[in-house]
Amino acid sequence: MSYDKEKKIIGALITFAVLLSTAEFATAKSAETLAKQAEFNRTIPICTNEKDCTDKWDAAQLWVVHHADFKIQTATNVLIETYNATNGTTSLAVRVTKEPVGGGQYKFLVNVWCDNIFGCIPNNRNFDDEWDAALDFNRTVGAAGQSNQSTDPAQTNATGGKLRFGVSLGDVTPTIATMLNRPDLKGAVIGSVSADSIADKAGVKVGDILVAFDGRVITSAKDLQEAVAATQVGKSISLSALRALKEVTLNASF
Repeated sequence: MSYDKEKKIIGALITFAVLLSTAEFATAKSAETLAKQAEFNRTIPICTNEKDCTDKWDAAQLWVVHHADFKIQTATNVLIETYNATNGTTSLAVRVTKEPVGGGQYKFLVNVWCDNIFGCIPNNRNFDDEWDAALDFNRTVGAAGQSNQSTDPAQTNATGGKLRFGVSLGDVTPTIATMLNRPDLKGAVIGSVSADSIADKAGVKVGDILVAFDGRVITSAKDLQEAVAATQVGKSISLSALRALKEVTLNASF
């Protein structure tokens, strides 16, 4: 066999090996992408009430601020959209919509894209591609809101009736703590306050984070419920709360 012919055969074999390797890599990437798409569809965030929807929408806007590679161009109560990706860029543009699904519930749909036919390269190095970014959006927004929202704590008075503290409450979620730049923050978040209730008369406000009740540290909504239930009717107690990240002391009479 001549040298030239042998060189051509070797060249052909190398080309075939490269093509085969490329095809296998593309197949693997395709399978990985399909798996990410399936997980994305399975984890689309849904809110179930007004407070939950507000918290999730706030988390969605915060996510876009931190993770999109372009600045926000439009932000309403149903749309968050960055400037578009153009000129072959691999950077990520983002569009989020809040869409009704019935029964007062809404789903949060995110679209993440770039303008490069070879794929996106997010500036956030925690993401390999646009699907990683979209999945992180779903996880972050899905975790936001008062998912552990509790009913109003109450205790029995001397005549056997219920004496209501007058609030709805939830736990401080990791998302809320991060948004407040207090990752270790724990407490009971006040979602609503009933007029003329014990809490209302004590000066408790929506958005307060109760961290202490009559000297007892409060780390969750359950803690507050138990503390209220253990309080005797006729007793006056002090409350410690964070309001706009400043501690306030309140006095409540049961």
